[in-house]
Amino acid sequence: MATEVPARAEPGRPAIGDTDRLLYHRVVLQRLLPALAALAMVFLAGCGEESIETTIGEQPVDDGVTEDVPPATVDGGELIGTSWTLATGAGPAGEIMLVDGFPITLVFDGDTLGGTAACNEYGGEYVIEGSTLGIDNLSMTGMGCQPDVQAAEAAYLAALGDVDGIDLVGDELALSGPATELVFRRNNPVPIDDIVGQLWLLESLGQGEETRLPQGDPATLLLAEDGTVAGGTGCRELSGDYVVSGNQIVFPNFAADGDCPASLWDQDGLVINVLGDGFVPAVDGDRLTLASRGNEVLVYRATTEEEVTALPGEPVRSDAELLADVEWALVEAYTPEGPIQLLDPDDPEADGEGVITLILTPGSYGGELFCNRYGGPLEIGTGTIEFGPMEGEQEGCFEAAAAAYESALRGITQFGFEDPRTAERLVLTGNDHELIFEPR
Repeated sequence: MATEVPARAEPGRPAIGDTDRLLYHRVVLQRLLPALAALAMVFLAGCGEESIETTIGEQPVDDGVTEDVPPATVDGGELIGTSWTLATGAGPAGEIMLVDGFPITLVFDGDTLGGTAACNEYGGEYVIEGSTLGIDNLSMTGMGCQPDVQAAEAAYLAALGDVDGIDLVGDELALSGPATELVFRRNNPVPIDDIVGQLWLLESLGQGEETRLPQGDPATLLLAEDGTVAGGTGCRELSGDYVVSGNQIVFPNFAADGDCPASLWDQDGLVINVLGDGFVPAVDGDRLTLASRGNEVLVYRATTEEEVTALPGEPVRSDAELLADVEWALVEAYTPEGPIQLLDPDDPEADGEGVITLILTPGSYGGELFCNRYGGPLEIGTGTIEFGPMEGEQEGCFEAAAAAYESALRGITQFGFEDPRTAERLVLTGNDHELIFEPR
């Protein structure tokens, strides 16, 4: 299943364009072991020399006699449309160490099953016969995640490949195999009727307990009855389709159009990440909370078109405004030939002149280049920056480093921030050059 969504945003970089978010490639797992009939044997042990008797009808039964108990039968029809989250588990690779914010889920849909394996989406075919479970033709997506999440995923997939038995008791589902025991808890169904057809306005966003207010244009979300999606991130318009998958809502087709100023890259990226990953929705009165991987959360409030139209939106600083009126000091510099050797201004060798600074104003740039002053024309676009020819004093000092910096500056084409929320480290890149500045 291919899903076209905007690329997941990287720290300090905008999520631009409509690209394949999850590159679905078939990663065929090992064919699972043949399903085996599970036989349960009940032993009623004697206590000392006396035997414990139980009564079935009027007939006493000696507990010292072993009685075969037929395996429990699971009706596969009861599972169709249900969703489960792994509570505990172990398999051939050992215990599955669950990671907060990266759940492992299991969804039954007709004759297929699937879900999220902590990091990637997976799916396959299944057959239930009595208490045996056969799983075949498993595949998964190929997204990379942090090491502990990938370790949980690998352990789970190894366990799933060992499964041959199934047991269902109320809201608990157990899958078992020769070296495997997986225990799942039933998920609540998606409150889709409370979500569809209502216009929602983004009120806060963040990760875990760190939340903040949105900026830019009113960011809305609307899931229509015809299965389409519309909304915005505060700077880009969203469109696509949605489906319910277990306890999540997923956007199989998802696009974002428009440009964002640097001050909204982080917000835009987080909204795209939550919606594009598939999210678990919860409705509480007029509040809608969407939770996705890594504990990323969006909180919306029910609203109307009239209210949204009347909202002025939160002021957003343009890229030029965000960069201007700050004296930036170069702290790291890399070129195709290697790093530029910068001197500590406090180093006696530098004689107080081992610093490179940069000041950006509308239409021009300038600063200190060791013992000289320099400057030139400047053009700033949405995430782009172009430095014109450099002019300045010609006093000789640290000439090799100065020449390398001037060459790097001419190759720069883009700018960003390591953390767009604070804008504390400015990163200029282009043509294999990278210049990193901090406020002086």
